[in-house]
Amino acid sequence: MTKTVIHIAIILITSIITYSCNDNSNDSKSLNEIEIGEYSFQFPDDFKLIKENGLDSHVGKVSNGKIEFHFDYGYYSNSLANSKEEYVNKWIWKSNALSQLNYSIGSNINPYEEHKHVSLLRYSKIDSSHVRLILKYKSDTLKYDLELPYEIRLTQVEVDTTNGFVYKLVNSKSPKDKYVGLYAKNLNKFNKSINSYPALSITAYELDIKETEIALEILRSCKLIKK
Repeated sequence: MTKTVIHIAIILITSIITYSCNDNSNDSKSLNEIEIGEYSFQFPDDFKLIKENGLDSHVGKVSNGKIEFHFDYGYYSNSLANSKEEYVNKWIWKSNALSQLNYSIGSNINPYEEHKHVSLLRYSKIDSSHVRLILKYKSDTLKYDLELPYEIRLTQVEVDTTNGFVYKLVNSKSPKDKYVGLYAKNLNKFNKSINSYPALSITAYELDIKETEIALEILRSCKLIKK
């Protein structure tokens, strides 16, 4: 290989590396950090924050004209769709299981009072629409088969708990309520006077496949603002 060929190869490699670095730099500059309550998100720079007037919370929207996020930050924010775990932990199923126990052993349990003493040990999938709950009540182990609603089956929910925070990412594909959203709750700031925690609810509705991917990426960028 001649010196001239080597020199040309070095120039080409250098050009490729430089272009790659510049391209990454442009990508990073195209993001715009937007703060909502005590959280921040990385939005593409064509999204704009629009503040609105709320009665007891911080409300508004972030939009680029195509995708529109609506948010509510306060003590009464919508917790969005239930995850499967949240749904199977509802007291009504524990009450039903206790009623079943009454029937099987002839005891005199008041299910509407005693459900607080029932804990979910585990659950397992029976088929696409049913799960089997294994519950614990005092010294008894209860088995209860539960049918999951159609909306629950069509909803993907990711829950993460970190350092006293709950982050619930929801992708609801139900025809009745199709949206992508995030519910973030700060468990370190309990307000005794109203028996609640400050939380953020942010949602975008009726998105196509590509818009859903963009929305999920934005919501996953959620970070606590360090002050």
